[in-house]
Amino acid sequence: MKFIELEAQERTERGKQAGKALRKEKRIPAVIYGRNTEAKAISVSSTELDKAIKKTQTMEVFLKLSLAGESYQVMLKELQADFVNGKFIHADFLTIEKNQVLDFRVPVEVVGEDVSPGIEQGGMLQILRREIDVRCTVDNIPESIKVDVSNLGPGDSVHIEDVEIGENIEVFTDVNYTVATIVAPASSDEEGEEEAAEAEAEGVEE
Repeated sequence: MKFIELEAQERTERGKQAGKALRKEKRIPAVIYGRNTEAKAISVSSTELDKAIKKTQTMEVFLKLSLAGESYQVMLKELQADFVNGKFIHADFLTIEKNQVLDFRVPVEVVGEDVSPGIEQGGMLQILRREIDVRCTVDNIPESIKVDVSNLGPGDSVHIEDVEIGENIEVFTDVNYTVATIVAPASSDEEGEEEAAEAEAEGVEE
């Protein structure tokens, strides 16, 4: 997993006025904390943070924060934004240790659509889960979880237990939920009923 570098500065002044002054400088107040890291008040460039978020290829944002000569590997835990203009106003960064197991959200990547018999027969692919929650170390987090639909026929589904997640990665759920399914095409009887209903409606309108 690649960590994007971001410079941070220590912050001594608190309160709304201090935060307002920081935002005028295109910086935002933030806090860094962790299992073995004492909480520290810091500030970061809102512009550089926005660039880092746009660079990331996963649902999570991982950063290497430089602060007062120290380097911290962190994930963006919370980001507050102004609901009117969308500008960042505060951020929380959680430090990550090398072997620390955490919960992450990973995007789903569907493969095999071009050869799926269900789609070839007129079925429609529905992705019911765009993200999957996993538990692992940051070194093991995948950029995406591939869901193969190449063998699905009309009406078939892929459940979470069918998905190959990878080694040293846990999916924490008690329910074997559906990730993707091929909705069967409408039957000829249904199509005929729809056409008849449309024709009847047109007759009423006339």
